[in-house]
Amino acid sequence: MPHARRSQRCAAWAALVVVVTTGAILAPASSNAEPPGRAIFERAWPEALDGRWPLSADEERTLQTYPLAADLRAAWYSARLDQTKPEALEQFMAAHDGLPPIRRLRYRYAIHLATTKQWAAYRRLYAQHYAAAGVAALDCLELKAQLAGQGSQRDRATIALAEKLWRVPSSQHRYCDASFDVLLDDGTLGARARRDRLELAIDARNFSLAAYVADLIGPGPQGAVARWRRMQRDPAGVLGAGAKNYSAEQIDYGLRRLALRDPLLAGQLWQQLKPNAGLEDESSAALERHIALATAQDYHLEARDLLANLPDSVADTRALEWRARAAMRVGDWSDVVRTVARMSAEDQASERWRYWEAVALIKTGQVDAGRGLLEPLAQERSYHGFLAADRLGQSYSLQPQTLAVSADALATISARFEVQRAVELDAVDQRARAQSEWQRAVRSMAVADYPAAAAFAHERGWHAAAIRQLAELEAWDDLDRRYPLPHAAEITAGAQGAGIETSWAMAIARSESLFDPDARSGAGAIGLMQLLPGTAKRVAKRTSRRWRGQQSLREPAENIALGTHYLGELAQDFDHPALATAAYNAGPERIPGWLPSEDPMPADLWVETIAYDETRAYVQRVLAAEVIYRHRLGLATVRLSERLPPVAPESNPRVATRL
Repeated sequence: MPHARRSQRCAAWAALVVVVTTGAILAPASSNAEPPGRAIFERAWPEALDGRWPLSADEERTLQTYPLAADLRAAWYSARLDQTKPEALEQFMAAHDGLPPIRRLRYRYAIHLATTKQWAAYRRLYAQHYAAAGVAALDCLELKAQLAGQGSQRDRATIALAEKLWRVPSSQHRYCDASFDVLLDDGTLGARARRDRLELAIDARNFSLAAYVADLIGPGPQGAVARWRRMQRDPAGVLGAGAKNYSAEQIDYGLRRLALRDPLLAGQLWQQLKPNAGLEDESSAALERHIALATAQDYHLEARDLLANLPDSVADTRALEWRARAAMRVGDWSDVVRTVARMSAEDQASERWRYWEAVALIKTGQVDAGRGLLEPLAQERSYHGFLAADRLGQSYSLQPQTLAVSADALATISARFEVQRAVELDAVDQRARAQSEWQRAVRSMAVADYPAAAAFAHERGWHAAAIRQLAELEAWDDLDRRYPLPHAAEITAGAQGAGIETSWAMAIARSESLFDPDARSGAGAIGLMQLLPGTAKRVAKRTSRRWRGQQSLREPAENIALGTHYLGELAQDFDHPALATAAYNAGPERIPGWLPSEDPMPADLWVETIAYDETRAYVQRVLAAEVIYRHRLGLATVRLSERLPPVAPESNPRVATRL
């Protein structure tokens, strides 16, 4: 029985599908036909992964013209490396060299040769394919292979490779461990190599590795690493006690760590320690910049003086931006004007600081000058452009223009072998591999093919790839493809059930994942709306939905249902779209600390002074995208100023408790 997902796609995209092999292009498939070989591949794939080859001669002939035929045979070989004749395997890899499944198979074959101690064969393979590749695991095995062929004498090549692998600031691949033990025991990795790695580890603040290396050297380095680790664990205690016997570098490190938790205390301790700390002037200035920025991001009033007193050498873009924000928070608009004037020409020309300079000029009575900055900015289709239009009472400048792509250009893209591999991998639900294959295909294209590639990706439903391609082309006006409407029915239903705007939910999904159902963040958030499993599990429990672990988040419909409900909860808790959007990105527990302490604050000012750069940019991106999605959905325009009432002080908001 065909997959439902595949069947739904088939009718929509069949016109674009052209089945190809490395040497031949087949005719386009009929409107509802699958390419020859797909059903065979899907049935045989699980068995090939287990090392079984169940195909008849007729099926093998059919599979010869299928773009994923090599993948199937590579999977079969990979599962039975210990039963395969090297000549047959190497002939197969040579015949299909360059394909991703061959790269994966060759890597596994290399590991197999090494783990079975076929060192001569391993070294030939390594020399041919991996000697300059920088693959740590295989480099470590090459070192082991060289040592296996030597007695107690080490040749220059072995020593050079050993030192290259040893001198890294992080733990090396485990395949190096046994070789390192041998080379440490016989003195090849001697005192100098050990000191070098200790310094690298300390510079990288990798104190676990530093402790291991220090134990190889002796008491002096062990004591130094112990001091680093004490400073890491308890900077306030060590610095408050005077930091005796601590180096200038260690004091600098401790103060920087402390500033992230308690910048005022860090500043006080620095003033006490500064006369005898031993830091050079340049290092002192950089430390003071770090403390001043941390103080500003914690909204302490002291930040203004700290930032104003920084020497010019460290008053960079970031320091000046936070000086301007600190002045904005207290309403010192004259200082905002002065601070923006100190920024580089590039920073002054940015939309952000054109907008805030205009606001500051108007606030200080220079209305014509301020409006003069707002007029051109109001023509931009962006967050600050929309805010500028609001201040001038002008209509938003949307002006969409879809990038024209001919049918012939699309056909040319679809006829490429790499593209057909991507299409088929997607069709058989190997989506991660499909994305990788598509990226490989695009890298091989001429720039002139990029518009058609973006259009092809959009038509296939590969929206993340299309959006990124259009950004590279700077095709900003193609709103249909840059702001697509996938899963519109599910998002609309989820938004309505949660009592929120569909346009907002769409903007969140686009900003979170670019509508990639397989997206996964470094923090572990999964799927279209990038939910953490713990959060999603709690939402599922509150909504009586079946929870199937991460599988629930990989299914777009379920991910959307959970994400829109969670967004609705945040909307109720914070009663403000900017706060709720920030909470979705940074976590609801962060928001109370970012709120004004006394009087209500204009929402645009609150957004601009969000402490996290990532969250600030995210909120601005979502709010701008919502305006565009209202247009895409055919809804009436709602001005940002209407959507963003003043932000209430910390004592008043309905703070989320469902953490």
